[in-house]
Order: sequence, then C-alpha cells, then structure tokens
Amino acid sequence: MKLPRKTSIGHLTFQKWQARAKELAGEEAELLRKAPQHVSKIMQGKRMVLWGEILQSLGYPDTSLIEEMSQGFRLTGWLTKSNTFPRSAKRPALRKETMLKLAKGLNRATLQSLSRRQDSDLEISTWNETMVEVDNGWIWEDCHSGSGDVVLAKRLGLQQRDKVTVIDDCSCGGFNQAVGLAEKFQLHSIDQMASMLAHSLTLTDGRPHPAVQGRTYDLKAAYKQFAIHEEDRDILRLAVNQPWHSTPVLFGVNALPFGAVGSVSAFLRISLSIWYIGLKGLELSWRAFHDDFSVVSVDELVTSAAHSCEMLFRLLGVAFAETGKKATPFGKVFRMLGLVVDLTQVQQDCVAISHTDERRQELIDKMGPS
Repeated sequence: MKLPRKTSIGHLTFQKWQARAKELAGEEAELLRKAPQHVSKIMQGKRMVLWGEILQSLGYPDTSLIEEMSQGFRLTGWLTKSNTFPRSAKRPALRKETMLKLAKGLNRATLQSLSRRQDSDLEISTWNETMVEVDNGWIWEDCHSGSGDVVLAKRLGLQQRDKVTVIDDCSCGGFNQAVGLAEKFQLHSIDQMASMLAHSLTLTDGRPHPAVQGRTYDLKAAYKQFAIHEEDRDILRLAVNQPWHSTPVLFGVNALPFGAVGSVSAFLRISLSIWYIGLKGLELSWRAFHDDFSVVSVDELVTSAAHSCEMLFRLLGVAFAETGKKATPFGKVFRMLGLVVDLTQVQQDCVAISHTDERRQELIDKMGPS
C-alpha cells in the first residue's frame, strides 16, 4: 500500500477513459448488434470495447477475455487459457457427445431426485427467486424441449442465515464433467489482504503508520451480468420444483448459472481483470474475491479511492451494491469475506482480523454448552 501523497492519478485517468468511452460508443453498439440476441440483452450497458482497450494498454495477459464476453462464455469443452492463473490441466471426464448420449438416463435420475422435495418454505423462496430471474431475462421457461433433448441441471435452495441462495447443480446431468480446465483457479483470500497490510507496516521508516480505512464493494447478481455461449445455451436446462405441483418446470439459461464449473472460470477471469485495472491503472490497494472487492486507503485519500472504485465499475458497466447493508462506507473497521478487519490501531503497527459477532455466536450455538 502506498503512503500518503497529495494527488491521485484517478481523476486524470478517468478523464482520458471517459473521453475514449464517448469515442467508442458506435463500436460498442455495433459489437452488441453482432452478438447473439441473448448476449446482447444481458450485456446491455457493458463497455466491452473500452474494457478491452484498457486491458491491452495495461499489458493484461488474458487477451481473449473480451471476445468471449461478447459471444458468451463456454461452459463445456476445454476452456481458454487465460494466462492469469497457474497452468494445471484437468481433462473433461466426458466428451460433449457422450454427455448428450447419456442425457436421457441421467435426466431421468435428476427428475427422480427432485421428487424428494425440500422444505415448503425453502421451495417457495427458490421458486420466487426463479421468477425474479425470468423477469430479468436471465432464464426463460422452456415449454417445448423434452428431457431427452437437453442436459438437465437441478435448482435447489440453500438457506444461508437470513437469505436463500439458489444453486444450479450442473453435475447431476454430467454438464460439469464435460468441461476441461487448463489452469488452477487462485483467489485473493484474507491472506492477501493481511500480507498487504503487514507489508505496509514495514514501509514507514520508523515513523507512525498513516491512519487507514477500508471497505468492501459487492457486485450485484454478479454471475447474472454475463452471458453463456449459445451452443451451451441450446442444451442446458434447469429443472425446478414448482410449489404445490408434482412435475418440475424446465428453464433455459441466458446468464452464467451459479453451479457450473465454467461459470466459475468465466467470472474469475472477469473479476481479476477488473482488479487488475484498479491496481495498475488507478493504483488502488485492493483485493478481489469473486464478486467482493475489498479496498484500503489512507485517510486523506479515502474520497479519491471511493470515487475511483465506483467510477471504474460504472465506466465498465458493472453493477454493484450502492444501497443497503452491502453498501457500507469506508471505516476503521470493515467486513471482508465474513471476517472483520480492524484498522483502529494501525498507527501502533497493529491490524486485527477476527470473526464477526454473528459467526462467533453461530459457533457457540453449534458447540453447545461446555
């Protein structure tokens, strides 16, 4: 983390990028016009041409990211080498052709498994979330495909404290087994933030460390902001139990499903590219973990850091939480990845990282009385 300075490069950089965005407006529109229809709808508002130019100007090694983004990301077959993660090949367990031949039998097993119903409240919440996705154009009800013509994944609801998360199990129909990985994913965990802060404490040359604040930015419906390739769109269907009905409903997929290995690969490439632009182009001290971007700044540059983060998301067309409990301001204490980072004593060369009060209570409740 850089020590305080009187100016930030963010303002001049954004002036240049915003001017270029206006110049590229026609090319952005043409790129969407040429994209598959479902991709064009999902990617409305994204400045993919500008995004690509910025990455190229910064020497980013994932040179095929924007092209794949504009056509939708593949979820089967060998996925692209991004040159941003360590190489570690994992071959597909199934060829796509084999998966399709096995689909009829596997789909029958998937539908049978859905006959074991979840709790009714959980099922209702899952169905309601599914209807929200239909309204947003992320999925659509498929009334025509038979279960022998497509590969089924099953959608289940997962209760997480005060919310229900829907998971699309893309393993049951063999979909996740038909993907090959050329790289091993690596994430920016709390360890990277701790290392960055610890290193910062060594840069003061014996002077007190400057006061520091931090916060975490959370992307909204992160996976749903990006589309899948039309070849995978043609064959993947979600089987979802409808409350008070015995037969699951099938839905086609436009946006990256939460539960596909290929979706993870695609979104990590996207997330890392945003992080890289902030790091190299704006000199932000931040880390990216999937859709969470945690940033720290010395007090005198907090306004500049916040402006840089938020303007970057808006410039690229990436939606983030701007209101609500996930839109907390910078502070001496902030949450990151379910943990609390305490910077109140950083001037005494001390940074504390701990569990949240909710997590502590959850652990106490699970352990029971001593």
